[in-house]
Amino acid sequence: MGIGLVVLALITAHIPLTAFAFMGGALALGLGFGAQNILNNFISGMILLVEKPIKLGDIVKWRASAGASRTSAAVAARCSASTASTC
Repeated sequence: MGIGLVVLALITAHIPLTAFAFMGGALALGLGFGAQNILNNFISGMILLVEKPIKLGDIVKWRASAGASRTSAAVAARCSASTASTC
């Protein structure tokens, strides 16, 4: 009943329903592109949790510059401490 009244009011005011379809499609497209990055990171995190490729005592390299190799002291879900710095 409520949706019927809204549609009737829009038709009476000469507002085309295609404008709402276009805006809804644009909104869905934007949400899809935004969620793609979040979903990609989530899946990558799940793969890391399942495979567990980093263990205590492993040598971890980041920023391929000289002296960037550090031995991991502790690896947690959101934080890792190395011999050079703590979280």
